[in-house]
Formats: sequence, C-alpha cells, structure tokens
Amino acid sequence: MVRYFLGITGKEYDLQWHLNMYRGRYPQDLFPIANDHGGNLVLIGALGPRAGKVYFWDHELEAPMGASPTERNVFFVAKSFEAFLAGLKELARPSEE
Repeated sequence: MVRYFLGITGKEYDLQWHLNMYRGRYPQDLFPIANDHGGNLVLIGALGPRAGKVYFWDHELEAPMGASPTERNVFFVAKSFEAFLAGLKELARPSEE
C-alpha cells in the first residue's frame, strides 16, 4: 500500500529527507519513490539488471544498525513503474456521517 509518493516538498513527503533518513539501509542500486503507513519504502531500480523494476523494502527485516544492507528485506513488486501504477487500487474510505 502506498501512503504517498516522494517529491520535493520540504514536508513529510520530501525525497531529500528520505534519502538522508534511509541512506545505506537499502541496496545502492535502488532508489526510494514512495512510502507506506509502516515506514517501509517502495523503491525503483536505478542501475544494472534491476533498472526500472519496482521493489518493496521492509524495514522490520532490515540488517542491524551499522551492518551493510541485505536482500532479505527487499521484495520484487513489478517489472516496471507503469505496471506498478496499473496494479494500484484505491481503498474504499469509510463513509462520513
């Protein structure tokens, strides 16, 4: 589930804040593009064989502080950004009375 896509806002959706906060915690060939409600990231491949593919990074399963990032908490989601967007669905919101 996507909470928000990252941008240049100076607020909680800010890409630079996420780059600083999560630096060195996910593999270097991936780049954050979105966040979920639990502090996990949606990443897109920036280099090599993962370029253009979308992945989910689960912070609950990440390597201990100070250790190099691993692949055990990175999960393939979609073969392209377009396929990722096509797979998103809007959740029904509770009706306001």
